[in-house]
Amino acid sequence: MEAPRDAIVGHRSLLEDGKILHRDASENNIIIAASATEGSPKGRLIDLDLAKELDSIELGHVWAGGLSLKKATL
Repeated sequence: MEAPRDAIVGHRSLLEDGKILHRDASENNIIIAASATEGSPKGRLIDLDLAKELDSIELGHVWAGGLSLKKATL
């Protein structure tokens, strides 16, 4: 369970620190890495082909459960 947790931590860091939204986080984009040192991440998020910088994303209507929600530009 450490690999998925570490990938989520990486995703959060990418979003909060790097202001980058991955946009394709799935089990296919998490790799299990051999830890080089004690405490280093065992899971890594890969495949940033669809990633976007938050400043470059303009959101219009977003569909959520059949409802259209108006979102602001980030």
